Amino acid sequence: MNNNTQLQIILANSIIATVLPAIAQLDLPNWWLAGGAVRNTVWRSLFGKECDLFIKDFDIAFFDDVGNRGVSHIRMSRI
Repeated sequence: MNNNTQLQIILANSIIATVLPAIAQLDLPNWWLAGGAVRNTVWRSLFGKECDLFIKDFDIAFFDDVGNRGVSHIRMSRI
């Protein structure tokens, strides 16, 4: 199994499969899901129920090279 296939399986079997499309609808520039949600999803996929890590929140990192923070704040307020 290659890394891409493994990633697709991990994403399909987690809450992240629901969250990613919702984040995409915010239309943020250059965004990534980051932090504990990513770490905990990977660890739970590797160690199963033995892993006590759960997702408490979703951190979204993004870079707006235009510097239009007002628009970004409005979009983020929709979360």
